[in-house]
Amino acid sequence: MVSLLLKTALLITASILFFQWCLLVLRIDRSLGLFSLNIQGQDGHNMILGDLGGLLLAVSVMSVLFVFHSPLWMYPLMTMSACVMLGRVISFMQRGISHIGIVGLALEALGLTILLLFATELVTY
Repeated sequence: MVSLLLKTALLITASILFFQWCLLVLRIDRSLGLFSLNIQGQDGHNMILGDLGGLLLAVSVMSVLFVFHSPLWMYPLMTMSACVMLGRVISFMQRGISHIGIVGLALEALGLTILLLFATELVTY
């Protein structure tokens, strides 16, 4: 039962991330406000689509592969999530804490907690 709930939560998260990626790729001008970004020029658009878009898509795809294919996909997924959290903490130390940043950090911590619950539930050697 716990496994089904965790899989459902992870698939919902993957769906949300995939939707955010679609929004970023298809409607970049409207989605910049969602991420509190102000970019100028084609180079800025390319960086955002490449870096942020790639991260959203990679986490979404790895989540689906983890649920349906193999529990081994949990390790790169957790590594990417932990690296994003570390980057956010470093940003807090350099620029100060923001309300949106706290919400993002809390959501990333929740996602990492779900992955750790998955690790104890599914991965057995």
